[in-house]
Amino acid sequence: MIWPFPGFVRTLLTGRRPFVSTASNLNLQLSSTVSRKGPCLAPYFSFYMPPLCPMLSVAMRCRTRVSLMIHSFISLPLLLKLKILVSRTQDCIADLSDWMSLNKLQLNSDKTEVMLACPKKFLNHPSLPASLTVNELPISFSPSVRSLGVTLDPTLSFQKHISNICKSAYLELRKISSVRHYLTTDATKTLVCSLVLSKIDYCNSLLAGLPKYLLDRLQRIQNNAARLVFKSSKYEHATPLLHSLHWLPITKRIEYKLSSLSFAVVSGSAPEYFSELLNLYTPSRQLRSAADTRLFRLPTVQTKTCGERSFAYQAPVTWNRLPLPLRHTDSLTTFKTNLKTHLFQRK
Repeated sequence: MIWPFPGFVRTLLTGRRPFVSTASNLNLQLSSTVSRKGPCLAPYFSFYMPPLCPMLSVAMRCRTRVSLMIHSFISLPLLLKLKILVSRTQDCIADLSDWMSLNKLQLNSDKTEVMLACPKKFLNHPSLPASLTVNELPISFSPSVRSLGVTLDPTLSFQKHISNICKSAYLELRKISSVRHYLTTDATKTLVCSLVLSKIDYCNSLLAGLPKYLLDRLQRIQNNAARLVFKSSKYEHATPLLHSLHWLPITKRIEYKLSSLSFAVVSGSAPEYFSELLNLYTPSRQLRSAADTRLFRLPTVQTKTCGERSFAYQAPVTWNRLPLPLRHTDSLTTFKTNLKTHLFQRK
């Protein structure tokens, strides 16, 4: 190992005793100097990755055994950027494979996925290669990739991600409906919140600014979930049911998430890589609004489709239109309570 962690890792693997527990009896089986590789070492895999950043000249976000390499370029024509990106990505993967071999690791080429994120008109451009080569094996560009439970597509439309949410959520609704007559209203509400709404809310800040027809698909899931809780007809209007359950509609749930994340940045509890996406507004001259120290500067974006949908743009827009007393709340718990009340009262 190049990096000085052999002794540290050895302490994780030595002196461990597997055992079988039956009732109150512990039956020890054997002593071992080897532990299970996945659960034990996965969280420490990030320790090996920092030397790769200067070597590959890329920014890298490490999450246990999953890594994302992020390339950025100066202002160049888009097609030229894509050509450079494809070439550099292939070189990076080759260097990564060599580094892993040197450190007694193995790059799993069969599970390596590559997706080219770009405007639709460039996806099948004849001047761009159709695949990359990794360990002498061609890897075609994937139509979508899954990262931390979010499905990304080349145009970042999130259509496939929403389709996956709908498929999974409707499956859970069917399961709950099959046993609904055995459940109380409160028990059904708990199941729906845990198994259905949790899927809708997961990473929903990424859905800010999406077209209405896509968000309406998620809204129909929530409407059907509310009808299931109250055993209502599919023709019954869902808005009164959502109010009775104190459930925010989809668009306001997204605003709730964006505002909560923005509050974490303002209060200083957000991680650095997250906080650097937002900048507090500083007026160039003395104005009455200068007394409000909790406003974000709205960044300039080049594209309306993706630029205005980014967190760096949507979060300031959502946060800045909150009432002044709400933005200056000190406690996160109080902020979330007042925020939900504000969103319910707002038309």
